[in-house]
Amino acid sequence: MTSLSLPSVPRWSLPPGVKEWAARNSFGLRLTASLVAIAGAYHYSLMTLVRALGLETPLAYLGLVPIMALGLALLRARPAANEPTIHDRQVDIIVAIPLLAAAVLIVTALPARLSSLFWVWRVDLLSMPFFVAAVVTLIFGVRALWRLRVAIGFLLLAWPLPYTAFLSRWLDGFTGLTIKALTTSLKHWHVGSPAPGSDGSLFALNHGGKQFVLSVASSCSGVNGVVGFLLVGVAFTSLVRGRRSLKFLWLASGIGLIWALNVLRLLIIFWAGSTYGERVAIDGLHPFIGLVLFCAGIAVMALTMPWFRLTVPAAAPRPAPAPEPAEQPYHRVAVPRAKGAVILLLSTALFMGVANAGMSQYQLVAGDLGAARLASFTTSPATVPGYAVANVASYPWSKRFFGGDSTWLRYSYYSTTGLTSSAITADVVSTTALGRFSDYGIEACYKFHGYSVSGERSFDLGGGVTGNVLTYDNTKQHMQWNVVYWIWPVKGAKGNRFERVVLLMPGKASVANVAGGPAPRTDPVRSLGLQTYNAASGRGSAATGDAHLDRGRQFLVEFARTLVRTRPGATAPHPKA
Repeated sequence: MTSLSLPSVPRWSLPPGVKEWAARNSFGLRLTASLVAIAGAYHYSLMTLVRALGLETPLAYLGLVPIMALGLALLRARPAANEPTIHDRQVDIIVAIPLLAAAVLIVTALPARLSSLFWVWRVDLLSMPFFVAAVVTLIFGVRALWRLRVAIGFLLLAWPLPYTAFLSRWLDGFTGLTIKALTTSLKHWHVGSPAPGSDGSLFALNHGGKQFVLSVASSCSGVNGVVGFLLVGVAFTSLVRGRRSLKFLWLASGIGLIWALNVLRLLIIFWAGSTYGERVAIDGLHPFIGLVLFCAGIAVMALTMPWFRLTVPAAAPRPAPAPEPAEQPYHRVAVPRAKGAVILLLSTALFMGVANAGMSQYQLVAGDLGAARLASFTTSPATVPGYAVANVASYPWSKRFFGGDSTWLRYSYYSTTGLTSSAITADVVSTTALGRFSDYGIEACYKFHGYSVSGERSFDLGGGVTGNVLTYDNTKQHMQWNVVYWIWPVKGAKGNRFERVVLLMPGKASVANVAGGPAPRTDPVRSLGLQTYNAASGRGSAATGDAHLDRGRQFLVEFARTLVRTRPGATAPHPKA
């Protein structure tokens, strides 16, 4: 079996014709090729994690996960003294190819199916452990995969979705606990006071007779430090020996310490603001004091590990070279030659790197960790050049279908320049219950009412948003309608909400010039994914055979693209501590 410390493998363990210096060089080239393949295939995803390290967000420290995973891999790379030197290349291939195929399918097929939700859920990061496992297996063998299973599994902790699902329930309570502790501390250390008339998250500070206000939002509550410590703590506990209950106690103690240090951080910032002014507190102290105290907390918990009877095991001894009898068969390394595997992986990494680079388009609708960028359509409708928009109706009865916090508003876009002979209707349903859109889908709704649906097809609307176009025939009214709809995330008071926007225009409406501007830049991998999705779902050509109807469909698609480009933005109020 391949040893990740191959340079130490004695000469007797190499197959005939493979010199020791060649094996040493081969190991270095394999390791380099592996790192290049992983970094190339996920270069944009990794960059977004690194960028998040400087953000005021509860998940800022997720950028540490790949670095810690690499450290765990290096610490666990040396094989145990009693590890068998098994060679079975067929097993390597049987294990690696499905893993590699899963990673490729995730980044090519799912973006077209999930639209912008692919980035909101950061499914690209979910695919990374599959790809890394395939790289290790093909280059170093399946036993190396087993040896590094903890390091590869650790990469799953970079996936933001489980954290956001948990934090959406408990973040307000955690923030309230921090504000309560801060308010209690300010009664003894008079460096600030709660701002009158606020919800408790605003604090008034005085410097030189001038008053200014700082906000303690959820991103300042210490959740990012707690998440960061859990990441570091899980890595530590995977390396040390001790009772499991004591490991959990050590983690709980660390969480308490990191939270207390965050309250201290806020008090220090308040003291600096009241003593030296807002600029010193926010621009000078705020950017680095949190990281300093976080590192101090990690150091304290590392030093107190012996108190919890947690010990670092001694390094595994290197296997001693065996005697070299004349007729003793050699012990084969798992992957003596990996040229073909390296070529396969680098080619696959190039393909996945192109797909990964194309994910930058999602920045239009969501940030690096999946947080929505757009303001709700229902509070700030998108404006389209040459059109006036008005809210014409609301349907409160829809709450029983889309949830108690849902809204259904109808808007009309009227052409001010005569581009269309009929108004374009926009039905916008907003809810936090994303699954309701699947329960009450557009096509299923029309078919339930007895309408015939034709010409269904998916298009790229820009920003990673996948739009769907169709035509339905209302036989009772003897009228055809062109429809374009999509789902995207929007900012809500407590995290992401989801909106389904449905544009409708009568099929008989006359249209002049196509609305919009340049077509969205679609990378080749996304185009391939859309074509594959349309083919797999049985959707044929976008043409219906009726030239007038097809012109209206294309007009509505371009109108939707313009609406996506001119989406409403969002703003932030007070400076945060």
